[in-house]
This record gives sequence, structure tokens and C-alpha cells, in this order.
Amino acid sequence: MPPNGTRCPADRAHPRSAALDVTRHNGFKAWKQQIGYRRSLAERAMGRVKAISGDCLQARSWKSQVSECYLRIAIMNRMTKLGMPLSKAIYR
Repeated sequence: MPPNGTRCPADRAHPRSAALDVTRHNGFKAWKQQIGYRRSLAERAMGRVKAISGDCLQARSWKSQVSECYLRIAIMNRMTKLGMPLSKAIYR
């Protein structure tokens, strides 16, 4: 609902209302496929980071916490890169 308390006209439905209509008629899974929902990938990545380095930051100051986050992500990226297979295109 807009801030002034009025409803949107029928020809201009709010995007959230359209998403709710799709999930109501087709289901949540169909809605995720339709819009390319990718949140689960980000949640999975953060789960891996927390599993390896812990849930809490050790640094106390904001600047040090930012550095610690960058370091954790760099470590995760390095580990991911090490586990990726090397592949080459084979031309025939």
C-alpha cells in the first residue's frame, strides 16, 4: 500500500501483489524458477564461510571487522579455487 494509505489502481498492481498471485496459483517453486531466484546460493555460500571460520568476528573495531570479513572471503575463494577442476576445450 502506498504511504498515503490509498491502494494502487487495478491496472497498476504492486509487484509484491503480483508475486503473491503467482505463488498462490502456481506455487512457490514455480515462482522461484520464473524469476530466477538465487538467494539459496548466497545462503549456502555464507553457511560455508561460517562453518569454516566460525559465526562470530573476533575483531572489535569496525575497520578490523571489515578486514576480517575480507580475509575470510579471500580464504573461502582460495579454497574454492583449489577444488575446481582444470578443464580445456578440445577442438576436433
